[in-house]
Amino acid sequence: MPEPEDDEAMTITSAVGLKAAHLKALGRITVNYSFMEMMLRSSLTLLCEPDAEIAGVLTSGASFGTLLRHVTSVCEIRAAHGLGVAADFRQLRDRIEKAVERRNDVVHALWEVGKTPGVITPHRIPRRSSKAALEEGTPLTSIDLNAIGDELLDVASALAAFYGGISIAKESFQRPTRK
Repeated sequence: MPEPEDDEAMTITSAVGLKAAHLKALGRITVNYSFMEMMLRSSLTLLCEPDAEIAGVLTSGASFGTLLRHVTSVCEIRAAHGLGVAADFRQLRDRIEKAVERRNDVVHALWEVGKTPGVITPHRIPRRSSKAALEEGTPLTSIDLNAIGDELLDVASALAAFYGGISIAKESFQRPTRK
């Protein structure tokens, strides 16, 4: 069956009445986050080489936050042995954390379609609170959501470049012998 044309007039329904532009933007956020997660897993695997079993243990079923901590730790271990990637990753990690926080605020929200056309408002249960009430987020347009998708893609691309940098650094890296 052929894909439908990319037509804004096409009706896409959602449980809370989000418009097609919002749903497409949320989809971009999801796809770009998945790319970023894949690059993080791939970077960890490459950093662990030639120990494929260790890489498998560290990446298998690990949450995004756990992967981030593992990559940070393995970068530090590799830096102690002469592979200079830790500083690059520390700088990148800040960007990753900020992008993931923005993504989580959007993806894990309940949405309210207000009276202003094209504007939706996310609501979330407070992260570190015993209150059960929902916090109202900042009203967003599809342009705002696309900006989050762009940020995730930008960070994922930086992770891809980091991955390439690991490959180049490992070419001159002499793995220490175990005693």
